[in-house]
Amino acid sequence: MNLNINDSTFLQEMGVSPESLANCNIEISVLQKIVEDYKMNELSLLDEAEYIAKKIQRCKSVHSVRWRIKSASHVIKKIIRKLSEKNPNPNYISINEENYKTIITDLIGVRAIYLFKSDWEEVHKHILSRWVLKDDEKVTIYHREGDVMDIYDHHSDCEQKIHIHNYRSIHYLVPATNIHSVQVYCEIQTRTIFEEGWSEIDHKVRYPDYSDDESLMSYLTIFNRLAGSADEMGSYVNELVALIKKNKELENERNIKEHQFSEERAKLQENIKNLSNKKENINEIQAQYEKLVDMQKSEIESLKAELASQTNEKIRLNRKDPMVVVINQDDKLKEKNNCEGEIEIEVLRTNIFATFTGHLNPKFDSIPHVEVVAIETDCKNTDVSDLEIKIGVGQPNNFNVHVFNRKLGHLEKGIYKFRFQARTYY
Repeated sequence: MNLNINDSTFLQEMGVSPESLANCNIEISVLQKIVEDYKMNELSLLDEAEYIAKKIQRCKSVHSVRWRIKSASHVIKKIIRKLSEKNPNPNYISINEENYKTIITDLIGVRAIYLFKSDWEEVHKHILSRWVLKDDEKVTIYHREGDVMDIYDHHSDCEQKIHIHNYRSIHYLVPATNIHSVQVYCEIQTRTIFEEGWSEIDHKVRYPDYSDDESLMSYLTIFNRLAGSADEMGSYVNELVALIKKNKELENERNIKEHQFSEERAKLQENIKNLSNKKENINEIQAQYEKLVDMQKSEIESLKAELASQTNEKIRLNRKDPMVVVINQDDKLKEKNNCEGEIEIEVLRTNIFATFTGHLNPKFDSIPHVEVVAIETDCKNTDVSDLEIKIGVGQPNNFNVHVFNRKLGHLEKGIYKFRFQARTYY
């Protein structure tokens, strides 16, 4: 290919070789006009990127937002890359300075970062409530093969794709500004803070010269798995905080009820005592006594209702659907310093772990020592010996159980039964 000095200088500035240009069947003059037009409109594109970023930042679940516009050299490299494909997109074949702003849909890029996987749905709703997706474009969820994807199961508007480089991100194409009556689009990406960290490091060390190095790819794959595990642990901590908060709320409610019942019981007992001392109407004494009995029955029913809600309710932890349902807690032995029984749970979706709470009633005088062992499961690929159990006890009236499967690396959906013993040694 014979190029003049200006053409050679242009290709050098764009980081494009004459050979790659020769393979894509486009005139260099067309590329030069595109760059000239693009540079004239960079400020308008940057203003639009900032505007979109600010709208996304209003979502409470968004931790931070980044934005950028493509550099002129990346615009040209993308055009050449698309035209060099075996079956080029027809739109790119006819690309020019008049239509490139619509054809290249990521001239503007905005990225929303959130802390926990469970934050995704609120961010997703926020974006869809403010923009209409580009025609014929679904939300695309890129993920690593083997990732747990059940959090997205109820979203038929999203398309899941395995990325060859284990890249995790969710992409939206939305209309942005118009420049000279030409529609410009923005690519919005959302991901967790751990996914962002891995992606930035991956891009920094792998592009452009080392993308095929086997040793580097092996280490980046390990790093990617660690980032995924960090996301799971982050979600786990978030769920555990919610569970602890809920237990504290129940404890506070119980203390208030106990105080109210104690005061009412004392009043009724005092009334009965006064009436008995005065030897007045037996009917009035009987009425006060029945009030006392009714109040005690009410106290018992209240405690039963509380236990039923704690044992049978579907625990919701930062997801639209519950992960674990406590089916039943059967206490076989209740003594002052010893409580034994069985707890049956149902794990409703595959996950790295499951967590649930056991309750001790009446509560111990001090924080007890608790042991939990798995005794039965109906899961096809799980034996109880595969299960690892970790226990947390922070209050004298309940204990938290966290279950992992060492063999599979995740917990299967199904029924699990455990035996527990809680005791103090004095």
